[in-house]
Amino acid sequence: MKKIIFALVAIMLAISLLPSVSADGTKATVTDAWIPFDVWRGAGDTSATLKLSPDFDLLMKADEFVSLETGGAELDKAYYTVTSDADGRTVVTLKEEYLKTLKNGKAFYFHAEFEKARIGLRLFVVTEKATITKDLIFMSGVDGPWDGKTMPEEPWDGKSDLSVVITGNDDFSFGPEIFQKLVFDTEVDPSNYIVRGFGDTVSVNLKAEYARRFGPGIFGFIAVFDNADVTLNFDTSYTYMPGDINGDAAVTADDARLALRAAAKLDALNGDALAAADLSGTGSITAVEARMILRVAAKLETAPAKTE
Repeated sequence: MKKIIFALVAIMLAISLLPSVSADGTKATVTDAWIPFDVWRGAGDTSATLKLSPDFDLLMKADEFVSLETGGAELDKAYYTVTSDADGRTVVTLKEEYLKTLKNGKAFYFHAEFEKARIGLRLFVVTEKATITKDLIFMSGVDGPWDGKTMPEEPWDGKSDLSVVITGNDDFSFGPEIFQKLVFDTEVDPSNYIVRGFGDTVSVNLKAEYARRFGPGIFGFIAVFDNADVTLNFDTSYTYMPGDINGDAAVTADDARLALRAAAKLDALNGDALAAADLSGTGSITAVEARMILRVAAKLETAPAKTE
């Protein structure tokens, strides 16, 4: 049941990340999709070019602009300008005078009102950088809001992406647009993880193949954002599958090959790899284990259950 609930949460979040367009007479409204302003770093003005789709862009013309709202109130027109760029797209520019009144580290949300459309915009203010240590626990296969305290009932299964969720608070907001990189000793290749966001929540998701390389344990990474460096702890422990020597969450001919090499003393197995290979429970790896694993891979027999 827990897995079903997690799956439903993941699906709901994925749907919410898509631009939601509703029509009310001649007024079209985009919800849950925020056009970003350039990050404001303490000096000068900052702008956002309004671009969604060719059809929707036609509803966001500068000469049909009505007002800019934030915090449920209309922003004084003295604090911004609305112009068109060379491609005819509308550009909203917030003035430095107004930007200096905003809090560092936070995201601020706006709605641009047009005669035929209403669109959301988001601004990040980064005038200083902080270091935040968050002892976060993973959520297996789920990319959604999490309180950072409750331990999921089920451990990582070794197959799903391994996720840590970062939520904003009164002092900081986070979003993919201000994410820079993930570091573990050195910068992690971006092909090994995915960063997703919704509202002030960001999930950093290690791909399963990459996470399995670490073996069981808790490993500290640093997520580098424009406004803060956030320390994240990924728990890569998961229950091994008997016969699954290489830790890819499946028993295949490759596992039989590894068992045979161990039996021939060509390679040494340790930890979970050794336990997964020792199907006979003798504490040593022989050709018997290699044969059993090959038969399990070929679906000719079932691996014996793990014993504690």
